[in-house]
Amino acid sequence: MLPGKVVKLDKLQWTAATAVTVNDRKTSPQMCESNKIQEIVTPKTITLLGNDTWLVDMGKVLAGWFELQIP
Repeated sequence: MLPGKVVKLDKLQWTAATAVTVNDRKTSPQMCESNKIQEIVTPKTITLLGNDTWLVDMGKVLAGWFELQIP
């Protein structure tokens, strides 16, 4: 999606959900790590780009869930 482009969804046009039966299948939990703090990352550089605009370089790509605390 392009920045600034707004996509409107008409929920009234959606079809209702349908229940289905799948034979011979058992449900099982997804095997993945639990949500916990994996690493605390501190900024490598903080640069003032303009009035009220900062560039914070964490030195790596952040993916998944993260929490940003600004004092």
